[in-house]
Amino acid sequence: SDPHRQETTEVVEKEDQDSTDLHRSLVLVKRMVERTSGQEGEGEGRERAVQVVVVGGLGGNFSHELGNIGVSASFSSPCFSVVLVGRENIAVVVTGKQRIRGVKGLHCGLFRISGPSTVRTCGLRWDLDGEEMRFDGLVSVSNEFLEDEIEIEMLGDTKHVLFTVDFRD
Repeated sequence: SDPHRQETTEVVEKEDQDSTDLHRSLVLVKRMVERTSGQEGEGEGRERAVQVVVVGGLGGNFSHELGNIGVSASFSSPCFSVVLVGRENIAVVVTGKQRIRGVKGLHCGLFRISGPSTVRTCGLRWDLDGEEMRFDGLVSVSNEFLEDEIEIEMLGDTKHVLFTVDFRD
């Protein structure tokens, strides 16, 4: 008897080199959410907000980090977010308009994921007000929380951006 195969644990073995473990895990989470939607008091037409926290999603192999960010972006929506956690930082793909709780003075950054991104922020030392971010232009690094809660809003055709928080002193 395998001690990892408990009644409450579902073990899925799949030989698939075309997707990552994180991608396969998020597919399963989305299926579980779809199966149970409407069973816990959500009204009709309302989606339950789901946040998946991936401990160990950052740190180690940089190519794995980039892959995890890409997978997170492909699954992220206003009702489904993936938080990647490392020893010294976290990263989350932000969609739509979101409020994020933090601590005044905490270092953070915003990065475009695909294509130019136009963003408005409120509560950061260097707020953005509709400027276009791109890797070969403006990026928001070494920014910081001025309040315990900030707001990030996608503008125009911007689908999502990557928001990072650094816990190092």
